[in-house]
Order: sequence, then C-alpha cells, then structure tokens
Amino acid sequence: MLSNQSDDEISFYNFEYHKEANLPRILTDGPLKLKKKSFMNDSFLSSESSIISKAYSYSSLLSIKTASSILFNKEKQEDVDSDDLLSPVLSNSVNCSASEMYLTKAIFYSSFQIHALKSHTANILENEIFVFGGTNDFECLNSIFVFDLDTMYWHFLKINGKPPMPCQNHTATNVGKNIVIFGGNDEKTYYNTVHVFDVTRYYWYTPITSTVKPIPRKGHTACFYNSSIYYFGGETDTKALNDLWKLDCSDLDFPIWSEVETTGHKPSPRAYHSANIIGSNMVIIGGSNNIDVFGDIFILNIEKSLWIKVNIQLSLPRLAHNSTIIGPYLFISGGRDKLSYFSDISLLNITTMKWEKKKINSAVSFERAHHASVFSDFRLFFIGGTDGKTLFSDIYFVELASMAYYSSMTGAEIDPAILDPGTDLG
Repeated sequence: MLSNQSDDEISFYNFEYHKEANLPRILTDGPLKLKKKSFMNDSFLSSESSIISKAYSYSSLLSIKTASSILFNKEKQEDVDSDDLLSPVLSNSVNCSASEMYLTKAIFYSSFQIHALKSHTANILENEIFVFGGTNDFECLNSIFVFDLDTMYWHFLKINGKPPMPCQNHTATNVGKNIVIFGGNDEKTYYNTVHVFDVTRYYWYTPITSTVKPIPRKGHTACFYNSSIYYFGGETDTKALNDLWKLDCSDLDFPIWSEVETTGHKPSPRAYHSANIIGSNMVIIGGSNNIDVFGDIFILNIEKSLWIKVNIQLSLPRLAHNSTIIGPYLFISGGRDKLSYFSDISLLNITTMKWEKKKINSAVSFERAHHASVFSDFRLFFIGGTDGKTLFSDIYFVELASMAYYSSMTGAEIDPAILDPGTDLG
C-alpha cells in the first residue's frame, strides 16, 4: 500500500480524469480494471481508489510519492509555463531545470521478479515490456518476461513453439505484433538464425530464410525501416564487423536476406554501438572493436545507401550504451569504456546535431552498461544491466511528462545540410 512506501519508491496508476467530479477515475473505472489480477479484490480497489482520488493529475499518468516527497494535488501545484523544464515545478520541491533529470526507482506489486540480467533486450508493445534473453553471469537465458506498466506486475510467459537457444548480445526488433530475434551468443557459440515471437499467440517460430545470410555475430544493431530490418556491425569470435544487411520482412514466414552495398564514409568495424532510425536515416553512435572505444557518429541515408560521418563526438567514447529517439532528441544513456562505467544521459538534438548534457539527480549511483531501455507514457525506462561489479534486476525511469517540455518533442528530421557530405560542420 502507498502508506508503507519509502520516499524513493513510486507507484503508477493509469487513469482517466473526470472533470465533473474533479477526480481521476482509476482502477475501478479505467484500463487497469481490464487487467485486474487476483490480488486486486474489491477491498484493495476501494482502498487504493480512496487514496489516489485525493491526488491531482497533470497528465495521463499519475505519480504519487509519500508525504515527505512531492505530492501531486491540486492545492500544491504551481503553474508551469516555462519550456525550460523536464518535469513539473511543485511547491516544496526543487526546480527541474533543463540541465537536470530526476531518476526514480519503480516498485513492483508482484512477488515474482526477473533475474538480475545484462546483455538482454526489451521491447514495448501495448504498454507491456517484453524482456528476452541476457545473462546472469552464470548462464544465458531464453525466457521471456513481461512487465505490465498498467499493473506494475512481472509475468513469466508460458509459451508455445520452439524458442531460440539461450543467448545474449542479440537484437530484438518490433515488426507489427511480432518480435524478431537475430544473432547473439552463448559462451563460445555465435548465432545467425532468425526467430519470431508472435505476441498475440505467445508463440515462437523459426521462419524459412534465404540461403544467403550474415555470418553469426553478437553486439550488432537492428533498425526497422519500410518493412525491413537493417543490421549493422557486431563481432565474431575473431573480428569486429562493419557490414550492412537487410532482412525483408514483408512476409515474416519467408523473410529475405540481402547484403546492402554502400558508398561514402563507412564506419570502421565495431560492436556494442547504438543505432536509431530517424526519418529515412540510420544513426550509428560509438562502439568498440575490442582495441579502441569509439565516440564517433555516422549517418546512413538508407534510400541512397550513403554513409556520412558527422563532425561531432561523444563527450566520452563508449560502448554498451543505450540510445532512444524521443521527438527531436536522441537520449544516450550509460555505457562504458575500458576502465569506467558511465551514469550520464546526453541528448543529441537531431535537427542541429548539437549536444545537450543532462545531469541525473538520484539517491543511488546509476552507472550502467549492457542495460535495456524503452520509452512509454512520457517516461524513459531502464531495465537491468551492470556497473561492472553488480548485476541488476531493477527498473528506473526518467520522467519527461512536463507538457511544456514534451510539447517541443514532436519529432524532427535531420537538417539536410548535415546530410550533405560537402558541408563543413566543424
């Protein structure tokens, strides 16, 4: 119950705001009711509704902390007109300036939780996070765990079909209501098989692919664009890679592989980089070839198969970081180099290709690499990972729900001048 929560814990409730009654219609009359679990009896619902009905909503997701922290209610909320915010300004709280972010640990209502993991993947579909694979430092896994953002419950899925072999450092890509798994490794074995998880049926299957295919690899990236998945780089047991492959997923029962020939300034071989689709471009950041750690940035114009090197660098070269596209920004979180694990979040403005460094305010140390991240309901979630000493099973999030801030995050295209190889951006 909320009264037993510590200051750094938080509960989420999805709800609709009832203007006439000036109260949120939650739990008993909202999407959570549709997912009511056995633990949610009428007494629980009535008690929780009574507590939460005193709270005031500022967006479609309600967050409540204990009395010593911020309480979202109508009497205490101040007007927020500045676009210099990452989260609302409330009385008795500090200003959340654009140079700061506030990291909060999510609590779970379920007694079941996932193992501490690294090198796993996380995909968001219909407000559920699907976590697959990874390692607990003793063995690789091939289980799927689901975290329901409506109920804050972890579930272990009982599935049909034949799952992939236990693996880590693979990719998992949303294609409609399917998740496509490719590559990865289990100790000394590297994979290049395509597996598909049908989310609607909880069913694994292995499609028939063309005979021409990429060599087995780990630490590569995957991006979905125009009915195809584009795979870049990774490494084998002997070398880093910088090849580019396309998997045509127009028919997921019979996907077709083809290697993409490119021109321009191609990235050097690397693994554990990040990749994101922005418009018709794929942005590659960082990575490592097991000798050097990179901080460079490359853009692939997919339609022209043209590589462009951008004349900016990460402040600290890194690998095993995460990058998430949110509006006109790439949020780059964590990662490591040969000596250190990082706790920062950097924002790359896609329109201008300029950095905006953000400070994370947190009561805990948050050095993370080999973690997973997803964006949903104005929050950027981080799942698991390692700081080089400890593996984690927790979930943290950064709140991005300030409407003044978020209203500017409606998406953007890369400046065409940046995509001109002859443009000097130095």
